[in-house]
Amino acid sequence: MTTTTTPEAAAQQVQAAAETLDVQGLALAYADAAANAQPWLDVMADIKAKLLEALPVGTHQAGPLSVQVKAGARTLDAKKLEAAFPLADNPLFYKQTLDTNAVKQFVAPIVLEQYQRQNAPSLVIK
Repeated sequence: MTTTTTPEAAAQQVQAAAETLDVQGLALAYADAAANAQPWLDVMADIKAKLLEALPVGTHQAGPLSVQVKAGARTLDAKKLEAAFPLADNPLFYKQTLDTNAVKQFVAPIVLEQYQRQNAPSLVIK
């Protein structure tokens, strides 16, 4: 694995590797960038945690920057709602959904092909 000292040098390595589709070079550059980024990501997470603990909700000036603390989203707890409003007593609160596993059992795969979608490809570098 190569050791990169600056983001500019890393960008040059990636560009050179990309021009020849040097898979090993690109994978090594990615791993190097990830290893170098993790300590900074940890520092950033620690700073955010300290600011969230210290500041109330609102916008706070920090020199040329502003720090905004947003209230957490309020969501409904489905399990608590189900316990408080059971299906037997509140059928209008519930909806019936399609069981795709049952469809797969009873519809031929060749027919199902027209209903399939292809997600974007993903990449894993280990």
